[in-house]
Amino acid sequence: MITLQAPNPSQPHPLPDKASDLIEFALKELKKAPQHPEITVRMLYGWLVFERALDGPAVTCTACLAGLALKAVMVGPPSYIERHEFVPSDFDKDTKHKMYAINWFRSNILLAALREMGIEPTSVKEVVELQEKLRTLHGSPSYYPPAPEFFYRYLEALILGLRTLEL
Repeated sequence: MITLQAPNPSQPHPLPDKASDLIEFALKELKKAPQHPEITVRMLYGWLVFERALDGPAVTCTACLAGLALKAVMVGPPSYIERHEFVPSDFDKDTKHKMYAINWFRSNILLAALREMGIEPTSVKEVVELQEKLRTLHGSPSYYPPAPEFFYRYLEALILGLRTLEL
């Protein structure tokens, strides 16, 4: 099992328990990625993949939205030979479910995301309405587009919508 560390020591778990906070944390990490040339964001490549360059010790990282959130709370450098992909089953049950939830949220499949986190909304109708509103305004942004601002706006609208529903 991989060791994780909460950015805030008062947190019981490294990744937030509230849906809106979890997406906000992932968005924060996504926005940091362009500042690090060794990180490539790809939504369908793998969860969190570390690779060593063939000609030396340089390490690159390819991650999806959930992988970036996970990378932020991993303790220590990964141990691998030439390539290693971390997947949800490598982690504790809570982390695994949060990784899957981020993936569902990224794809605008909100009920599945909430249920993955063990959250049963008081109003399924309101969650479905939020999902449809997001789809109307932002399409179905399951991929990280060449212009990341589109994806940022979707996630920001999702966070606001979840907070409005107190999720």
